[in-house]
Formats: sequence, structure tokens, C-alpha cells
Amino acid sequence: MKQQSLCTICSIPITKGKYCLTCARQHKNDVKQAYRAKQRKEGKCINCGKPTKWKSCRCSVCALKQNNYFKTKIEKRKQNNLCIICNNPLTNSKPTCENCKANKAEYSREYRKKINLLVQELMKDEIILCLQCQQPMDKTGKYCNSCTKLRNVTNRNNYNNINKKKGVL
Repeated sequence: MKQQSLCTICSIPITKGKYCLTCARQHKNDVKQAYRAKQRKEGKCINCGKPTKWKSCRCSVCALKQNNYFKTKIEKRKQNNLCIICNNPLTNSKPTCENCKANKAEYSREYRKKINLLVQELMKDEIILCLQCQQPMDKTGKYCNSCTKLRNVTNRNNYNNINKKKGVL
């Protein structure tokens, strides 16, 4: 009778090796991730180990291979009327399904919020001057309140004068 050993991570009984199937996958991913981080830090391609240019994580050959792989994968999905992101059947003529479209929109909103917060944080101590009169202004636009009002009146008058000449008003 064969003696069962236990997974070294989760202690589930296993028949061979050090890890159960779930822990083995996770361990393999962790090892890959650590290897890739080391390669990136050393300025080497994460696939083949050749030196990279411009702080890229892949050499030009591996980058081209990956780009071609994804292009063909996307084209196959489009031909089969599948979402190019999640591979689910499409109900519309767009390349992505409604769920992926909503997820992308939500991600974009969150990303813009983060960027706006970073910009506000960077500019909180900076005094912004009006483009027209060089007076300090609030951080919402290009001009201070008095110049904005003046510009609105001037633009409205110019618009009215132009339309009067054309005979519209």
C-alpha cells in the first residue's frame, strides 16, 4: 500500500510530488513572476534573456512574436464573432461584449480619477495665474473670474455683431 504524503503548502493529501495541483500551479506562477522581475531589473528580455532596449521588458524579436500572436488571436475571435477580450459570443457588431465594454469604461473612469487626484496633489501648493491679467485664480480654468466674465461679454457682443452684419439677428 502506497503511503500518501501531504502538500507542503495546504496539507491536502497527495500521491506524488511536494504540492497539490492548485498549489503547484500557484508555485509555478510565483517562480515565473520572480524570474521575470529579476530579468526586468537586469534589463533582460523576460522570455529569452537577451538584452532589451529602452527599458522594455522584451527584446525586439520576442515583442514582435507576441504582437503577431495577439493579432492572430484577435482576428480569429473577430472571425468567429467572439469578444476579443473574454472570448464569449457577441450579441452586437462591436469587437467587445457589453460586459467587457462596461468594465473598460469603469476602469477608464477610475484611472481618470486617479490621474486627476495626482495632478491636484501636485498642484495644491502651486499658484496658478490668469492667462490674461496674471492675477491668482482658482484652479478650475485658464482665467480668473473677472476675466472670464469679461471674455463672455466680449464674445457674446462679437457674436451678436457678426450675426447682425450677416443679417441673422
